[in-house]
Amino acid sequence: MSSLPDRGATSARAEPSPSPVQQHVDEVSRLLDDLGVAGEVREHCRAWAESSMRQLAMPESDSQGIARPERALDEMLGVASRALKHVLSTHLTPTSGLSDLQHLFEAVEIASSVSPNDHSIESVVEVVRRAALDVRRELALGREAMFDAQNHVEGDHEWSIDTLREAVDSLPRTEGPLPSADATDRSAVIAVALQIVLASDAPSAELRASTLELLRRAASDAERSVLTSALRGWSESELRRHFDVTLQRLTSLCGEADERVWIDAVLRACESGEPEHVEPFWPHLAQRLVCGAPWKEPHLRERTIAQLARCPRHRLPAVAQRLGELPAIIAGRLATSFADQYDDSLAALYAMLVRMRHSDVYASALLAMVRRRTLQWPGALAFRVIDALGPSARALLASLFERGTLDDPSPETRVMAARLLAQRILDLPREGRAASWVVPGLEALGDIACDESRAALDHVIGERRLGLVPAWPAEHRRAAQAARNRLGSARRAEPPEDRP
Repeated sequence: MSSLPDRGATSARAEPSPSPVQQHVDEVSRLLDDLGVAGEVREHCRAWAESSMRQLAMPESDSQGIARPERALDEMLGVASRALKHVLSTHLTPTSGLSDLQHLFEAVEIASSVSPNDHSIESVVEVVRRAALDVRRELALGREAMFDAQNHVEGDHEWSIDTLREAVDSLPRTEGPLPSADATDRSAVIAVALQIVLASDAPSAELRASTLELLRRAASDAERSVLTSALRGWSESELRRHFDVTLQRLTSLCGEADERVWIDAVLRACESGEPEHVEPFWPHLAQRLVCGAPWKEPHLRERTIAQLARCPRHRLPAVAQRLGELPAIIAGRLATSFADQYDDSLAALYAMLVRMRHSDVYASALLAMVRRRTLQWPGALAFRVIDALGPSARALLASLFERGTLDDPSPETRVMAARLLAQRILDLPREGRAASWVVPGLEALGDIACDESRAALDHVIGERRLGLVPAWPAEHRRAAQAARNRLGSARRAEPPEDRP
């Protein structure tokens, strides 16, 4: 270490001040001396330290595409210097190999770029180091071999260089130390940024912006697959609520402007797996379809509907419960065009929404959707006379949707419609009996055999005022009598539970 010049020395004889990069590299060099590192390892450490510092000092346009938090150059280099000191003090051993050390320096460079401060730099370095190793092993060895290599170091908190070297040695041989990742490949950076920002309850605005910029600019297949692979891995957890929170954080991170980032990744995760693999993502895709803004890319909507239709029916009760716990659904948000036109592929989703009791928004919109269709089957008139979305009305709507078609309801749905229609007729005040739907409603009851149909028809036929004068108009009594006559010959068609 050179001594400072005397105060009286002239500027011509003064030694030039070292650059900020050089100052921090010199600090690392002194640490290497203190640790007793010499020879080739020392020279490589110093060279890599200088390379990392210079990379961090480069302008944004010249970097690897990392949207770094805005910090003064000296502050950023200081964070990197402290990270390097931590890494060298913790992980450098007499048997450290050059390839091993290079991984560490790359981890420091990444961590210094994505971390807004140095309070968590130690844990960030460790996460980046492991993410970088995983990505490299997967690309170089294939997935099976990667897991074999990973088992060598799993649980080894001291990060033994000797055991790690076994995995490093299995990589393709090159001249000299293992080369660093392609400067244009930001897979490791994306992986660690995602882990950090999605694991935090309140990540800094700088880190959120940095991570989103990385996801926006993902260009290669390897970079785009990082998010998809992460989603697939998280979805395998048995803790579904934890997964739901993580995915909500991702959708919040992307916002409406960049929703394509998460939707495309989720859809690719679903499309590459079996139907059972759709279940974890189903509530979130459904929430986007029901509550989101108009689709900027229609093909994403089509792909979303296709994946919702793939979920096995026996898994639907579980996803229905999770859907009802998502914030936009609880708030009753409704996309402007969601219920404009009926779609058989969404019948299961319609049924779920109708059964949700914390909001009438969805049931009302879906009832209006059904009313816009001209349904020809007996009892369909019931949907036009529903005046309140009580339990029976919701059950009828859900039963219709669960059939998967509006034009061919199940026998159970027909009976439910007849019961609702019959009750509606019985509840009519005298002044409401002239409504245009009453006679067609009486006629429809004659086509669906159940106790409620008979009771309503008998009431219309036999009700008297003062015990003498018929209470219903003649037209209504004639329609009721004709319907009652038909029920007499159709009695055996009645479902077993309705027989006397």
